[in-house]
Amino acid sequence: GVLAIGGGRAALAIYPEEELCVILLTNLTGSSPHRIVEKLAPLLWQK
Repeated sequence: GVLAIGGGRAALAIYPEEELCVILLTNLTGSSPHRIVEKLAPLLWQK
């Protein structure tokens, strides 16, 4: 999910099968943290 608070944004993604949870916080207005998480998560569960 994505949460907007003031100028900041946050994204949370849970991947139970990979035993992975990714939380991304940013204070960049107009950013898309959910897109970053979608690209970052596969890199993390390869390890």
